[in-house]
Amino acid sequence: MKKLLLFTFILVVCVGFINKKTYAQSDVAIQFDDVSKTRIKEVFQILKDNNLKSDEEKIDLISAYFLETPYVANRMVGSNDVKEELVIALNELDCFTYLDYLETFKRSRNEAEFIENLKLVRYIDGEVTYLKRKHFYSDWISENTVLATDVLSDAAYTNLITTDKVFLNQGKDNNVYINGLAIRERDINYVPRENITADFLKTLKTGDFIGFRRDIPGLDVTHTGLIIQKEDGTYLRHASSAKSNKKVVDQKLTDYLDYYKKVIGILVFRSNASFQEFTSNVTIRYIDEKGLEISNSILKNVPYGSEIEVDVLEIPHYNYKNIDGEMIANLDEKTINVVYSEKLITLDNNGVNVKGFFKDTYNLEAVKIDKVVSSLKDNEYDVYSIDIKDTQNQIIKINQPLEITIPKKENRKIKSVYYVVDDNNLENLEIINQNDKTVIFKVNHLSDFSLVYEKVVSNNVVTTKPLPQTGTSVNYILPTVMILISLFSLTKVFKK
Repeated sequence: MKKLLLFTFILVVCVGFINKKTYAQSDVAIQFDDVSKTRIKEVFQILKDNNLKSDEEKIDLISAYFLETPYVANRMVGSNDVKEELVIALNELDCFTYLDYLETFKRSRNEAEFIENLKLVRYIDGEVTYLKRKHFYSDWISENTVLATDVLSDAAYTNLITTDKVFLNQGKDNNVYINGLAIRERDINYVPRENITADFLKTLKTGDFIGFRRDIPGLDVTHTGLIIQKEDGTYLRHASSAKSNKKVVDQKLTDYLDYYKKVIGILVFRSNASFQEFTSNVTIRYIDEKGLEISNSILKNVPYGSEIEVDVLEIPHYNYKNIDGEMIANLDEKTINVVYSEKLITLDNNGVNVKGFFKDTYNLEAVKIDKVVSSLKDNEYDVYSIDIKDTQNQIIKINQPLEITIPKKENRKIKSVYYVVDDNNLENLEIINQNDKTVIFKVNHLSDFSLVYEKVVSNNVVTTKPLPQTGTSVNYILPTVMILISLFSLTKVFKK
């Protein structure tokens, strides 16, 4: 009987030794193979992809990831005679290490955090030694670090539960299971088999931890698992040691109880931790169309998978254009560009206006001047001097496309517009448009500009016609008068 009790205990607490390659991290020897590292990354990716879901949905997803994972007993390394090692073996699970890993995932966001949190989950005060290992299920609600609460301690379950006083680690005939480990006296709440009804099971949540109690001295439970609520009932998800399974499976809780008749009741614990939120560091850059920053960037830390909220700032001299980048936080580090176009400003003075991308605090100085341009001496023209000045009345050097509108003499057509480099050196400019009162042209700098008018042509034009044979022009007025006089004279002769 003593051997049977010890064997049962070993299945629960996973004491054992396996000679596998280890490596040291600080003063702790760690077993951590590449398969387990890959599985950790994959589980964290599941959590990231489902970051916005509820804790119950997340625990269902990551615990389901381990379905079909082989059951391996005695996977832990350490004893009174063998130095304890931190075993991280996600491809070989027993009923309790399965819960260890799930609880650790709940508290972590990356591999480094996982390693440190596993120490706190599995060991009292995070001290990786054999005697500090949490050998008993109820250690989770009693020893540092406290991992869970006893669901059955709630007043709602008062009439359903039974409480046993248990001396943990003290077996039959006062023999201890673990030498050197103090006997721990605890009150253990459990729901007896006869009270495990459908109504009771509905009160449990997906992710609740469940321990199966048998009437064995010195032990609180002999098996553990996870509650999963499904449409057709309450399921036990667990690393099953049954010969027909030997892997992580889903099994209706009532079916499990029907098969294991020696189970006298169940303990229910609920994790006191929430899943850690994954976040994305999002840099919001405010840039112009050339990609140059025009305002300070903003760094936001937003939930992974959520929509990114971007503040569109009012930036002097710029108009908001668009946001460049997917607005979902789907990367650990992400950059969103808020793109602006320069604001088109129109400055006016003396009927002249200039459109360009410059500060609206600038002033336009535009005057018509009496300037003689020798190369235009045979033309009619006007000359305008145009400059842009700042608030200190200093001329601003412009080097950008500008559109200039200048008034002209009404109903006169501008033939050419010139940038007056000097008296004899002119640069022809493109005329964009003109009407009866103004002419519009483009430049990329400011100085003196000359408007050259087309010559006026007289409307008093004498009509001419070529002679039939020589093509010489003749005047028909005189012959016509002579013919009329002759006809008048002949009329008088005939009357006589």
